[in-house]
Amino acid sequence: MEALTDGIFAIAMTLLVLELKVPDMPKHAGAGELLHKIGEQMPELFSFFVSFLYCGLLWVLHHLGMHFIRHLQIAMVWLNLMFLMSVSVMPFSCGLLGHFLHNRAAQEIYYGNMFLAATLLAAQWLLAKKRRSSSMTTIHGPAGRWSNGSCHFL
Repeated sequence: MEALTDGIFAIAMTLLVLELKVPDMPKHAGAGELLHKIGEQMPELFSFFVSFLYCGLLWVLHHLGMHFIRHLQIAMVWLNLMFLMSVSVMPFSCGLLGHFLHNRAAQEIYYGNMFLAATLLAAQWLLAKKRRSSSMTTIHGPAGRWSNGSCHFL
């Protein structure tokens, strides 16, 4: 399950950059003109930056969580597949937001995608806790205390 997860995250995070385009300008264009053209892509750059960091956060949290899972049940596998599907849609919603930054529908699709991914990741933790398939180990870190498949923020 970890290999599939890593692969999907790697592909999705790489696809995020495809919305960033090299400006179509003559090779002898001045620095100011080039920076102006790059500045016109600020919505796409913003969307890429936020999405890449968010996907990175989801990947880290997923790895932290799966580290404590002892046994996989079919329900966990299906939840993970739905989580990965929401991650794989991230390049689309990121591109949509980048092109239509101030459009309410684009914002709702983008933030809905982010919310769905986080909810499905949390659902995996809840299922693990309910089924007692996580270890009884407690880990203390800067963000919180991880115990019995749940995170308690300090």
